[in-house]
Amino acid sequence: MARFRESPFRDGVEAMMITVGETDPVKVSKQFADAAVWRATYLAHLTGTALQKMGMVAVEGVAQPIRLSANLLLEFGAVLQLALWEQDGFTAHFDAGLPSCSDAFAELARKTEQDEWDGETIAIDSLSFEVFRLSMDEFSWDAPSLLGIDVQLKTDNEDEFVEQLAEFLWRDHQLHQSKQLKEGNADGE
Repeated sequence: MARFRESPFRDGVEAMMITVGETDPVKVSKQFADAAVWRATYLAHLTGTALQKMGMVAVEGVAQPIRLSANLLLEFGAVLQLALWEQDGFTAHFDAGLPSCSDAFAELARKTEQDEWDGETIAIDSLSFEVFRLSMDEFSWDAPSLLGIDVQLKTDNEDEFVEQLAEFLWRDHQLHQSKQLKEGNADGE
């Protein structure tokens, strides 16, 4: 999994104004802006990698003649995010009324087959918008860039969350110690 740690907002403005659709500007924190940039960059990378593996984009300088709309690419990225959440055992998208990865992929295929990707703007009720909103509402903003995983923060069972986080940190610690020993540093530093 790629990690994107740098953000154009690191040493800049503490808060910024954004406008979504026709609504009034909303003030967001620097941390929110950082997380949004990281999430968008991550999904773009994930989408590009998937398209490359499917042979739909240039590989080693060989260009493939294909044109995909921005909305299709955003929806494809959202489907890939659902797939990763399901693979990792997250069910937050089901609780939020979003489809399974397989249902979302079937809808993506249907829309592509019927050429329904002519819109220039992103609909507020689009899957990509809803997945982004869910990732910002219920998941840690910093965990993906710091730990390389999603961490769901909104949970009904805080004890289970703390236990799972402790297990992850312990496994990561053991993996780090094992790596250090293999590299010849017995102190694990």
